[in-house]
Amino acid sequence: MLCSTPAFRVHLPEVQGAAPTVEMEITRTACAGAATAFLLRRLGKNAGAYSPQQPSVVDRVLFELGTESQGADMARVARWFADRAGELARLGHRYGARLVAFRTATILDWVAGGQGHRGAVLVTSGEILHPGAGISAPHALAIAWDPRSRGRGRDALVAVDPWPGMGRITPLPPTLENAHRRCLHRAFLVYSYGWS
Repeated sequence: MLCSTPAFRVHLPEVQGAAPTVEMEITRTACAGAATAFLLRRLGKNAGAYSPQQPSVVDRVLFELGTESQGADMARVARWFADRAGELARLGHRYGARLVAFRTATILDWVAGGQGHRGAVLVTSGEILHPGAGISAPHALAIAWDPRSRGRGRDALVAVDPWPGMGRITPLPPTLENAHRRCLHRAFLVYSYGWS
């Protein structure tokens, strides 16, 4: 199946007694959008504005990112975000985002410094990141801070890949830098600056 459906999701493992985890939709055609929607949900949860166990209007808005028309590449995701940032703010979710071309190390340090209030979607070459997986389409994955990690800085980061069969990647793979460089270091930086 080449479309994104809510029936197939990545479940990050739960810690016993912890709050429910945020899910990512599995897709072959809208990796950039699915990764961005995951980050926005995760940032909202960390800010206290989103509950994974109670679907809301925010989920309906973010669902658009999992479609090929809105989430197939970073340019479409950036346009979607520019159109929807005001609506998300009216719903109490205050996010900022920026489409950049920064080196991987700089982005990882920036995300780690946010301690759960920053994330990044990296455009990568699936052929380099996952050799033999048959990924030839545009590919992207989310980089987020893992609050359960015992590490500090970059060691506390986790990658979550929306491509079928990939899911959570920890520790970050050594091929991430080369896969990101192949796509000219393009990334979508997302941050939360509160909620109301």
